[in-house]
Amino acid sequence: MSIDHTLVDTGDTPNTDRPEVKIKLDRTPNAIWIMPEGYGDSSSADGHGSPVGIEYYNGHLRLIVYKDINEQDPEIIDLEDARESNRSDDE
Repeated sequence: MSIDHTLVDTGDTPNTDRPEVKIKLDRTPNAIWIMPEGYGDSSSADGHGSPVGIEYYNGHLRLIVYKDINEQDPEIIDLEDARESNRSDDE
């Protein structure tokens, strides 16, 4: 199942040529893939790629980022250290 959404540029100097980006969220049992229009990954056809995903894999929540469409391997960020139960008492 997928969800459509539009992100609006709210920066200090918004891009007037492209003030918004259409996003499609694609859900699978173990992941959510973010598919911004005009962006993709190295192994998908144009219009079908997802450069960002979040998945639950081997008991770990992971962020997967294809930050360069010409690179085949994604950057994988393990989010286990971001668990709220890991918060230190020091402020």
